[in-house]
Amino acid sequence: MKILEQREMVVLVGMIILATLLIALHGVHLGIEFVGGVRIPVTLEKPVDQPTMDSVVNILKTRIDKMGLQHSLVYASGNERVIVEIPNEGPGAVQTIKKLLASEGKFEAIIDGKQALNGAGIISVGGAQSERIYALEKGGVGYSLGFAVDQASSQMFSEAARGKAQYPVFMFLDRPSKAIIVMHRSWVGNGADVQAIKEALKKEGDDIELVWDDEIDKVNITNKKIAIVAKEENQSVKNKLGAFGLDLKEKTLEEMKPQFRVYEGIPHLNKWKAIGLLSAPSLSPSLANGFVSQFYEVTGSGEGKTAAEQKKSAEEELRMLKSLISGGKMPVNTIVESSYAVPPSLGKEFLNLSLIGALFAALAVISIIFIRYKKAIIILPILFTLFVEFYINISILGTIGTIDLGAMAGIIAAVGTGVDDQIIITEEVLNKREERIKEKISRAFYIVLTTALASIITLVPLLLVGIVEVIGFATATIVGVLIGVLVTRPAYGFIIRKIFERKGF
Repeated sequence: MKILEQREMVVLVGMIILATLLIALHGVHLGIEFVGGVRIPVTLEKPVDQPTMDSVVNILKTRIDKMGLQHSLVYASGNERVIVEIPNEGPGAVQTIKKLLASEGKFEAIIDGKQALNGAGIISVGGAQSERIYALEKGGVGYSLGFAVDQASSQMFSEAARGKAQYPVFMFLDRPSKAIIVMHRSWVGNGADVQAIKEALKKEGDDIELVWDDEIDKVNITNKKIAIVAKEENQSVKNKLGAFGLDLKEKTLEEMKPQFRVYEGIPHLNKWKAIGLLSAPSLSPSLANGFVSQFYEVTGSGEGKTAAEQKKSAEEELRMLKSLISGGKMPVNTIVESSYAVPPSLGKEFLNLSLIGALFAALAVISIIFIRYKKAIIILPILFTLFVEFYINISILGTIGTIDLGAMAGIIAAVGTGVDDQIIITEEVLNKREERIKEKISRAFYIVLTTALASIITLVPLLLVGIVEVIGFATATIVGVLIGVLVTRPAYGFIIRKIFERKGF
């Protein structure tokens, strides 16, 4: 009888082939403890139910994926906290990632104070033909991002745009609601610039009020909750705003200063980070005569002194915008906490230490097996099964998921449990009672299955604790136990039975 005709060996060989293909196609994904990266806790403004938490996690996952951050993890921790892990990203990328996570993700387009689009109607963003980086005619680097909306949204835009040819279409991301903005007169030019600013601040039922810093006592706080101010603003001004009961949103000087463009001799506000204004293209006559379109475009430009800096900035803004619009609006507000960064060099050291630990554990197991059995014909099948089990576990956990420190500990623990089971099987076979070998192995498997079931039942509650290291350990151990029971233990039982039948002990 050929070995590969046996079901147990077919399953084992099949799993080895599958594991090899998974590694070849996807590689092994290692957590930030081993390759470096950042771990960022995100706290929700209040505890939420499970459906809301699932929505938050899915939105953040979409944002991270659209940003092009590979092999990232997003998972809930309790009912008011989410953990985001970004491998292979050093401290320099932390601020960009934090901005991505902190954004509310509320997109809207406004024409002459009337909302024309909102993020709820967006059905697709970007794509091969809908996003590009290009050189601007007057210097600099620009970007454009196309998106499609549903039929109801296209009709809403058509109605808002009717008769508004050449009006600016103000496209916002996270436009503040019930807000005032405190400005210095030196930040703005002539009266035409001021008029352009006021035009961009209009929205039916929710205008943003412009307040000059030297007229702070005249602030109209009716229905206002937020005051947007420069971080460098005088403390006395901030104190007055706080006394009015307004929540201060501090911005940098760069963010507070509006950017203009001139169209047919008239200045238009084009970009203003303080209020989330992304761009303000002029409405084409074709879209102002009742034409209904489902395809629109957001444009912008990169910042920097050199062409390389401008291009990099444009690429980052495009990715950020795409990820936020694609991800949608968050159901609750979030607070991004202090991040924990692991340098790549330190991660490599952790990986080396883990591998050394696994090697010493394997040597200890080999030594005990050698002392107990002394015969290579018994020792080699145990070691073969041990390393195959380790290989399969690494391939499944490292390609479908991510291997972090907890998962590595779980893999080692599962392999150790596997050795225990193989010793149980071996001891039953070596028992000299007058029984058929199949009956001995069956009795051993009863013990192995009982032990495996007990281990899984014990570990399942650990999946719910919300601590990443514990979850990784429990998941890896459960997967390892299942691989052992379903794949490697039956194969070892068949191998040891054939050895006993042919060679004896």
